[in-house]
Amino acid sequence: MIDKQDLPATQSPSVYLRVNALSIISIALALVSMWGSIFVYMDNNKADSVFDQLMLEQGRLQQFSQAEIARYFDIQQEKAVTETLARYSAVQENQPNGKAFYGNPAARFTLVEYSDMECPYCKSFHTTPKKVVDSSQGEINWEWSHMPLDFHNPAAQVQALAAECVREVSGNKAYWAFIDKVFQHTGGNGKGVSDLRATARSVGANNDEFITCISTARHAPLLQQDLEQAQKLGINSTPYTVVVDNQTGNYFPLKGARPAEQLLQIIQQLKDSDSKQEQQ
Repeated sequence: MIDKQDLPATQSPSVYLRVNALSIISIALALVSMWGSIFVYMDNNKADSVFDQLMLEQGRLQQFSQAEIARYFDIQQEKAVTETLARYSAVQENQPNGKAFYGNPAARFTLVEYSDMECPYCKSFHTTPKKVVDSSQGEINWEWSHMPLDFHNPAAQVQALAAECVREVSGNKAYWAFIDKVFQHTGGNGKGVSDLRATARSVGANNDEFITCISTARHAPLLQQDLEQAQKLGINSTPYTVVVDNQTGNYFPLKGARPAEQLLQIIQQLKDSDSKQEQQ
């Protein structure tokens, strides 16, 4: 007879469940590890694929951008030039006798200003004739005459030549815009503008055409003509304004940076003088 004690001990249900639970957990962890490796492998391949795609797109973008960015800046430059020239709507292109009046070319009165873009007093006066013309309803225009002073040269003379080159290349509006920009950016008293070419481009002048023009100094005779006319009138300083009645030929010279009210008073005096002559 076999004694029960000789038989192997039978595991209790709790021990059995505990052992099986540990086995299941081990299997599950192994599966998780295996699938994790698979997922990591797949994700790495996917990441490499995405990275390669991004690099490919970046290469396309760089090739695309070189042309597009250049075009973008061209468009922005064109917009800036258009906005700048829009401020000079009072200026007409293709004026009679090659003139570049600011305002109505057929106006009865002309403010002929002898000026130097390096002259601080000219700079302070520069906005005054514009205001007078803008408020005159076509009765007054403004004509610029170059008078670069010797002690402001070479900057003043070069800037005067540059203004005429801008006018030749880009027209009358650009001419007036260029003069304004020189006044805004010059150091004054002969210091000049740091980059005249950039200033010319900012008002729409073609760089190559501008450089060709200014390097030949072909507008020097025009500057000389303005200087000779100033000498005939006894003008030796800037700014100097000659108020001309185009109807009668009478004129009145004004030395220095005068206020707008004084310019208008002179114009009224010229009108009154004409009225008295008609009454006689």
